[in-house]
Amino acid sequence: MGLLKRQTAQVDLLPNNIKCPPLFPDSPPRKRRAASTASPSKSPMKFPRYTRYWLALAACCLAFSTARADAEPFQSSCRLGDTRQASTVEMRQDPESRVLTLVVDGQTIPAFGDLDSADYAVGEIVASHCSKDLFVFVFNYGSPYLKGFVYRKCGPRLSRLDFAEKLPPTAVSRCPEALFAVFPDTETEAFKIVDARHTRRVARINRPRLWSLPDNRQP
Repeated sequence: MGLLKRQTAQVDLLPNNIKCPPLFPDSPPRKRRAASTASPSKSPMKFPRYTRYWLALAACCLAFSTARADAEPFQSSCRLGDTRQASTVEMRQDPESRVLTLVVDGQTIPAFGDLDSADYAVGEIVASHCSKDLFVFVFNYGSPYLKGFVYRKCGPRLSRLDFAEKLPPTAVSRCPEALFAVFPDTETEAFKIVDARHTRRVARINRPRLWSLPDNRQP
């Protein structure tokens, strides 16, 4: 019975337009077929009954696995800037140790210099956002604070901002403003501004000066 329940729960997650057969179809008693006088060459080819069933079940399982994979997107590479002055930031993860490394314009560096392999083993990617001039990455390694960084391309200059906050950023400053990120303040209803030198709280933010980040990539 436990197996039947697990199979049924998976099928319910599929789109409505996919109809899957039951795990164990009922087998009604066979009826004797009347003798046919039609020529065998004109009869359509038919699969055995249970062959058709397993083919349909395999198609449903494939659709389910594809839907689950599409629900967990991950941006591993980001091209920033225009064609003449472009920069590339690529995130790589070791399949065994799960350690993250960055390749920035062909140079390999640690994604986070203060994390060890044990932190990566239990960590998970919270957000990864890429746009024309912006790459934002957020990582959760079990601490109350999320670690992350922002890469921003302004003309020929590529800048990075590191942060450790309880929530992912909601916006990043536009060029040519100094690079800073905006976070929700968990203690008040204000905003928290984080730049390379200090952190400050503000009651309002000037949204035209900011790139807003998608809310669906925040926990």
